[in-house]
Amino acid sequence: MILTRKKTIKLFREHWKILAENPNLTKEKALAEMGYETNKIMSDCFLCEYVRQIDGGCFCCPIDWGRNENVLADCVNGLYGKWLEAQRADALCSILSDLAKEISELPETYEEDM
Repeated sequence: MILTRKKTIKLFREHWKILAENPNLTKEKALAEMGYETNKIMSDCFLCEYVRQIDGGCFCCPIDWGRNENVLADCVNGLYGKWLEAQRADALCSILSDLAKEISELPETYEEDM
């Protein structure tokens, strides 16, 4: 699958909206629900797959995770990390839903920022 920036962002938002609406799903099951094989998408994340395809690093991520000095840390230690921790802790569905919704609504980076 070849991803454009626009398609990547659309799929990223769709994936996290599914997770927000279905907090008991894993990222992998949400991808399967969308019709994608999890072993074909890096880290089960359209953003990670996109930056791999453009031969970039995390700093090329088209979503603004906070944009401190380390984009990977912004993602993993930020909202996504909180969602992972909540999922592992079997947190209340409302917490998982709220975090997934917030992730789905993160702003895009400007292309010239990359």
